[in-house]
Amino acid sequence: MARFWTSPFEEFDHVFDQLFDELLIGRWRTATRSGGEHAIVTDYGNRYEVQISTAVLSPHQQVGLEVDDNHLTVSGATAVGGKAEHSFSFKDPIERNAVTARWFDSVLFISLPKRRKRSVAARKSTET
Repeated sequence: MARFWTSPFEEFDHVFDQLFDELLIGRWRTATRSGGEHAIVTDYGNRYEVQISTAVLSPHQQVGLEVDDNHLTVSGATAVGGKAEHSFSFKDPIERNAVTARWFDSVLFISLPKRRKRSVAARKSTET
């Protein structure tokens, strides 16, 4: 009877590879098959920026942007004639009236300034 011994490190490598495959590679394959996530969201401190590839939206068609407090919805025609809608949620509220969008090098860039927190200055009372 033969015995096979594996070291704890070999077992760790095997489990880590499985985890990597399930969490990262599996999600990537799913997104690619569905034509899905071709967007990058970056937090620059005072604003968010969303970049969406023209693989998802056609630069030759009108794009709709809907912004509510902490949420952005982008909708429009795809390059292959279908319709696409993508939603994004943010931690900080967005300044709705300051949102801008532009196409550059086959990518839609959406700049979403964060709403500034309003502070109230307190005055020192001169009465005693």
